[in-house]
Amino acid sequence: MKRIISLVLVCTMVATMCFYMDAVPAAAASETPALVDGTYVEDELLVVFEDGVKPSETEKVADKLDAKDIEPLDTDTSAGKEETPCLVTLPKGEDVEDAIKEYEKNAKVAYAQPNYLYAYHKDADGKDEQPIARKAAVTSDDTDQWNLKKIDTQEAWDLIDDIEAERKKSGKDDLEKVTVAVLDTGVNLEHEDLQKNLNPKKCVKIERESTNADGTYPQLTTANGTKGDDGGHGTRVAGVIGATSGNHKGSAGVAAGNDNQIVELAVLDVYERYNGDSDRMARSSDLINGIDYAAGKHIGAKVINMSLGHYPGNEGSEGDPALETKIREVVQEKNVTVVCSAGNKNSTDTWYPSDFDDTISVISTINYTNVFEQCKAPSSSYGSHKDISAPGYQIMTLNKSGGYTNNSSGTSFAAPTVAAVAAMIYYVNPDTLKEVTPTPPPTEPEVSPGQPVSPGDAVKPDNPPEKEYEVEKYGITSSEVESIMKTTATDLYTEGDDSYTRCGNVNAYASVAKAACKKVKTEPSPLTAPKELKATSADYNKIRLTWNKAANAQGYNIYRSTAKAGPYTRVKTFHDGAITTFDNTGLQTNTTYYYKVLSFGTVDDKRSYSKQSEPVSGTPLLSGVTGFKAASNSYRSIKLSWSKVNGANGYQLFRSTSKNGKYKAFKTLTSGKTTSHVNKAGLTAGKTYYYKMRPYINISGKKVYGKTYSAIKSAKTKPATPSLTVSKYSSGKVKRKVRVKWSKVSEITGYRISRSTSAKRGFKRIKSPSYKATRSFIDKGVKKNKTYYYKIRAYKKVNGKLLYGGYSTVKKIKP
Repeated sequence: MKRIISLVLVCTMVATMCFYMDAVPAAAASETPALVDGTYVEDELLVVFEDGVKPSETEKVADKLDAKDIEPLDTDTSAGKEETPCLVTLPKGEDVEDAIKEYEKNAKVAYAQPNYLYAYHKDADGKDEQPIARKAAVTSDDTDQWNLKKIDTQEAWDLIDDIEAERKKSGKDDLEKVTVAVLDTGVNLEHEDLQKNLNPKKCVKIERESTNADGTYPQLTTANGTKGDDGGHGTRVAGVIGATSGNHKGSAGVAAGNDNQIVELAVLDVYERYNGDSDRMARSSDLINGIDYAAGKHIGAKVINMSLGHYPGNEGSEGDPALETKIREVVQEKNVTVVCSAGNKNSTDTWYPSDFDDTISVISTINYTNVFEQCKAPSSSYGSHKDISAPGYQIMTLNKSGGYTNNSSGTSFAAPTVAAVAAMIYYVNPDTLKEVTPTPPPTEPEVSPGQPVSPGDAVKPDNPPEKEYEVEKYGITSSEVESIMKTTATDLYTEGDDSYTRCGNVNAYASVAKAACKKVKTEPSPLTAPKELKATSADYNKIRLTWNKAANAQGYNIYRSTAKAGPYTRVKTFHDGAITTFDNTGLQTNTTYYYKVLSFGTVDDKRSYSKQSEPVSGTPLLSGVTGFKAASNSYRSIKLSWSKVNGANGYQLFRSTSKNGKYKAFKTLTSGKTTSHVNKAGLTAGKTYYYKMRPYINISGKKVYGKTYSAIKSAKTKPATPSLTVSKYSSGKVKRKVRVKWSKVSEITGYRISRSTSAKRGFKRIKSPSYKATRSFIDKGVKKNKTYYYKIRAYKKVNGKLLYGGYSTVKKIKP
């Protein structure tokens, strides 16, 4: 079927490039192809022909449309092959979009597309992955690298040694190195830390129309002054995978092994120079040729790493179908695992080829200390189209110059970590060969003219040829390799799959163990559970939990149930090991709840949990009444007041004639907002009464009372206490006198006002106004420059006797 490809001119792909690379001698410069908006090559087109179209027919189509040249991109150009991709060179100046439309009118063309450009990345701010290659100190232990430790590399190597020893003991063949092809800028062929694991004969330059007679590409060379790496990026990526281990120099590659026996590196330079030699980019056609060559007989790679990318631009773009088809072919038909960097845009933007379905897209992570926090590197892209994570921030690796760098950052250096682990999985799962005898074709029977042919008449030759065999390979599939790495990854950040790190960091040890069907302990040691857990009521709907900090805890999970035996549900997670309290709100008053607490933290760079603590129970209750007071209101009433109880629907009041006597409920208030009550009924003048109270809440139509009473308070039935104010007064002939004013008190006979020249003694009554009199008078019996003190109280005449209320606060004044 013909596919119509919508050509979307994307304009931001150049942001993928980084230019930290070493200067290149002028001798390496050459005429560079032209670009359109930095997204694809001008004057070039990828044309994919329908199934069964012969090479001669593709040339006729190209000639008819005035193409300058047409070049097949597959090494297999046999007739009948499915959808043959070709690189077409257009006449100079022909518009790519117009050419696509013309080619897609031809019935022999499945679809046509631009020859897109790919590069290694810049971050979201347009900065290079690492613009400066900081020189790294050479240590005595080249395996002492945080990125190796994070994924249990040494444990994986040791397990591989054990597997090899078992094979040798059982008489099996030695395991063979797994070839990993790195499609990049080339590699420093002379770097001393690559000599054990780099195969220079398999390091080639993918160039247009430059294949040798035997179908091979020219080998990389050091003759042009580049040492084999025209950009420097490829050397770094190769170092992450296969730098020599155990030589006490620089760094060690993830797939090196204890004896550098696991991986063979083949580096394919797929880049060309653009924009006056200042930029280095790879075309879709280069990548298609490189992938095809890497997976073919000349290299035989089981793993391909591409630390590069292309931003497709507008939504609706079909990406790069020709490249996607080639990747699908080698993954599904040749069991090659293709690993790609996820991009450095710190976003979920689409990024090719990593977002194609058949690649493994790798997110970059940091050297975290808390596995429960965000572990993604700041610039790394992320999202649902990515697959797995790996260390990729400030990585120790090789420099093009021959030295080392310890700050290579970006998904470019996370991807080769996953590629290396994939190689280890293939290593412990070598292909097995099975001889299959093919069914020979029937021979023509010898018969006389006119003689009928009968079954069994086929003639056996006198000298039959030697028996021929076909060899079929059986081994682990690329989908199984991906599944193993995903299912054994170290979970990061949120529990389970998340968009920031997906299934987590690849784990070399766990992957190798699962691939080799070995049962090994990969879980870290557990933490201790929190101790001294207590649950107490903190309000009518709240229980407060407290516990002692658990050693090495970075957080806690809180679980709750309404039955001691469970089931328990997690109600809270704290990502702070210093927290030791939790208020569980929204609970049902007077219902008993049970709690357990679990601590978690990072042990050996992995999630570690404690067992759940022993359960404790708590019941949310109404709080007791606070701020409870009793005060005389009149000679026959007492006023009660209190603070509102949260959640209360009302209050019950109790009274007694003695503090330790029998208390009887005398009033139920039906509003939880009420905060005072005047007790008038049943009181005797001049008698002291004792009070207490409790709140209640309505539950299912019933009053449920708080189990705590307020404090006991007492008051005497007597006139209330008036308030008093004094002030200087002068009017006419009356100079420097004192005005005395007081507040009204109900149900009294009158007031007694006293004065003294001392605050504590010597008070004498100076005025006895009745309750009907004006509540103020002028005290003229005072002298200049002398201090006076005043107080007042009310009284009631009851049964011929005076019943006094309390004195007011003493007031001071100097006329």
